[in-house]
Amino acid sequence: GGTGVEVVGGARYSGAMVDFEAQGRWLAAHSSASYQEVGGMARLLVKPRADGTGLSMSLKPGWGEANGGALLRGNNTLLGEAEFRALQPAGMEPGPQPLVMHNDLGYGVALGEGLLTLGARQFRFGRNTRESFGLAWESADLDPASSSTRDLALRLDYRLPNLAMQGGFRVEMRYRLRL
Repeated sequence: GGTGVEVVGGARYSGAMVDFEAQGRWLAAHSSASYQEVGGMARLLVKPRADGTGLSMSLKPGWGEANGGALLRGNNTLLGEAEFRALQPAGMEPGPQPLVMHNDLGYGVALGEGLLTLGARQFRFGRNTRESFGLAWESADLDPASSSTRDLALRLDYRLPNLAMQGGFRVEMRYRLRL
């Protein structure tokens, strides 16, 4: 606990095919003279075409205290909160944290009435790494003129084992109907 003054600065660019964001964070003063926080993050996003086809890439490095923010728990993350916590070493103390890398690479192609995406993902927290590769197929809305929607998603991926978790195949199927 305690009180302090925090300085945060950043820059953001959003274009048709590329987004970039960078942010730095510094705890300039704190009621406890020995308490310090500093960190930063960056995000480069290469977007596929509007229909989801083509190359997509996301590179997200972060370091220091910025690692606990939206970089890891916001939208489009590779890991949920439980997996992020599992990769943290036990007994980790507050203060400077190791470099975090959070990367996605994919390529989407139209297939049948949907989109097939081949991809690879990596999350690195210090020496701990979570890597996976696989494919996903998502159906397109079968009747775009209708007020109801239905879609089907199938995913198959393989997660490489690491220091904190076992690897293996994962299969997921989702069907959604909105009236």
